[in-house]
Amino acid sequence: MGKFFIFVLFLLVSCFNFSAFAITKCIDTSVFSSCIFSNGSGSNFYSTCGSISVRGVAFCGTGNGGNSVGEVQTSSSSGDNTNCWCRMIDPAVSLWVYAVGYANEASCLSSCASRCAQYFQNNSNSLRTYMLQNLS
Repeated sequence: MGKFFIFVLFLLVSCFNFSAFAITKCIDTSVFSSCIFSNGSGSNFYSTCGSISVRGVAFCGTGNGGNSVGEVQTSSSSGDNTNCWCRMIDPAVSLWVYAVGYANEASCLSSCASRCAQYFQNNSNSLRTYMLQNLS
């Protein structure tokens, strides 16, 4: 009876304290040394590194300072968002990493995801390296 009471008490406490059961995901970053089959369309890009499927998002903003940032700056003025930024969102979340600047916003919007996929696969401009530095 005592063990049952402790079990019920544990269940009640766990229902009110979800933070005690946070999930941690471990990733062997050595599999990222070689990535294949990358593609990008819309605002999403995909790749496979070893046995890990990678998913990311692309975004056009104004800033291009630094290699990686937590937040991409944007402009409300039409045509000013010409810099392509990439972020891995699965299997882990990376910081935003600057990829490339375009001559105009339309080019950025139509090509950014493809460029993120290409740069991630080839580690161009060390994009994949910067993404793997500060995962959350």
